[in-house]
Amino acid sequence: MTIDKFNINSIAVIGGGPSGIASVYEFLHTTKDGKSTVGGSNAENPAFTKVVGFEQKNKVGGSWAPSIEVPDLPEDELWGRNYYDADVIHPKVEIPKGLSNHSVESPLVTDGVNNDNQWRRSAVYPGLYTNVPRRFLRFSSIKYTPPSKLAEIDPLISYKEVGQVLDKFVDDNKLLDHFRLNTQVQDVQKDEEGKWLLTLRHSTPEGKDEWYTEKFDAVVIASGHYSVPFIPYIEGLNSAPKGTIVHSKSFRTVDQFKDKNVLVVGSSLSGIDIIQYIEPVVKSLTISRTPGKQEIFPWITKAATSFSNKPRISKIDGKTVFFEDGSKLEDVDKILFATGYHWHYPYIGEKFLELTKPGYANKATGGSRVKGLYRDTFNIEDPTLAFIGVQITSVQFHSFEAGAVGIAGVWSNSKRLPSKDAQKEWETKRLVETSDDYIFHYYPWDIVQKEFIDVLLEYAPDDRPYILEGEDFGDYPKALEAAERAFYDIKAGKYSLD
Repeated sequence: MTIDKFNINSIAVIGGGPSGIASVYEFLHTTKDGKSTVGGSNAENPAFTKVVGFEQKNKVGGSWAPSIEVPDLPEDELWGRNYYDADVIHPKVEIPKGLSNHSVESPLVTDGVNNDNQWRRSAVYPGLYTNVPRRFLRFSSIKYTPPSKLAEIDPLISYKEVGQVLDKFVDDNKLLDHFRLNTQVQDVQKDEEGKWLLTLRHSTPEGKDEWYTEKFDAVVIASGHYSVPFIPYIEGLNSAPKGTIVHSKSFRTVDQFKDKNVLVVGSSLSGIDIIQYIEPVVKSLTISRTPGKQEIFPWITKAATSFSNKPRISKIDGKTVFFEDGSKLEDVDKILFATGYHWHYPYIGEKFLELTKPGYANKATGGSRVKGLYRDTFNIEDPTLAFIGVQITSVQFHSFEAGAVGIAGVWSNSKRLPSKDAQKEWETKRLVETSDDYIFHYYPWDIVQKEFIDVLLEYAPDDRPYILEGEDFGDYPKALEAAERAFYDIKAGKYSLD
């Protein structure tokens, strides 16, 4: 038994990062008879007559369209609030009443709200480079061209180059025509007709908000999960002097760490990335991490344990930090939390989305799992709701593309989803094989093709070119070697990537 055919003409894509860009492009290249025109022009007889992407920033690109000069909220904005609760530090904006008669052409205009606590800005900072080979930071319809001159970090690339690839792809395919910028999705509901009703807020340059509602047949959530910073609950954290607490999302320069006693909380990718820049200028550096923890890559574990290590924090009293083994660290000037991000979708209720909540006070954290998804993509109870980018893998662009391809094939009726029972059986089996947290969504680079990409491509529209045609996964071991080499070279001041 399979899921019945769909009647989807209009699609809303929430998010304008790489996953949202991949989705809009794929839907525009899918025909009404379930075929793909990827690599050529948009479908002349499109399966989906209305495809709209919504991006809350003033440009598409997601994390790769950064605001380098302006970090996100400073740490002092967290004082007096439950900093560990995403609903508190990323509050929903109050929706005005009487929007049912307002459209994008005739919105309700109100005074603008403060967008600072909406976490719109990127975590990118000067000098940031990828941990992914350049060939996997592009979509499959972009021909891979090796660089004419190899950089010190090859096959890795700088954030600027990733942004340039995305900008060119968007421009070449005129995708901005299908995005509404400075537009935040405030609410997603199902109406009595079975349509998805979106409440939307467009921020104008004049400081006004334009509110309206709009209906769609289907919704893709492609807003990512690297926006709202997660800081774990720690007793006494608010007793630290103002200016002490920093989250990695707000890191921009080493200046605030110069000649300071610094404690870094967390030793995965973001923590190690920042350490290579701040270690040469600090007075002292200590890492608080789970004893014996093996990080995502062996070289990161090796790098983390080369510094002074402490176990998890038990409490903080002013400038003194106490640890679970009974030891303490005094005169701490800066505490940098490299502790990841919340899974947070405030615009959609628990009726359509459920998260595991392993955090303090039963709150969703970066360790959460999005429940009820088939292949990390289709909502099992209502497959007109889909997700792109829930999967965690370093093969990001191609996996985003695979998700979009699968959705396009299913929603155009080129392919059929299995029955709900079969989908739930897959989720249960995956849960047994992994765990009820973010590991459920994790696909290492050496298995993502078999266990995620190729599986989603089984639902592809007819004639869709193979996403990984001619790709060389042999670049991944080279990338790991390059990342380790760059860590020690940058830390030693051998070169700068500014």
